Amino acid sequence: MYHSRNYLKLQNYKLYLSNEERTFDIQFSPLRNEELGVVEGIIIVFDDVTELYNLQKEMEKKREIGYDGRDGGKDCP
Repeated sequence: MYHSRNYLKLQNYKLYLSNEERTFDIQFSPLRNEELGVVEGIIIVFDDVTELYNLQKEMEKKREIGYDGRDGGKDCP
C-alpha cells in the first residue's frame, strides 16, 4: 500500500469485543503528502457491519430452504 495509490479493504472481518463476535469492513488508505511525494501515515476505518452481515446470512438460509417471503398469495386480490 505504501508504494501504490490504492487502498486496501478487508470485508466481513470478525473481531471479538467483550466476548461478542462483531463483523467489520476495514479500510486502510494511505495519507499522502503530495508536495513531498511521501506517505505520512495510514487512515484506518472500521465499519461495523454486523447487523447487515447477519441479515444477509439469514436471507441466504431462507433461500436455501425455499422461503421467498411471500405468504402464498393469501392476501393478494
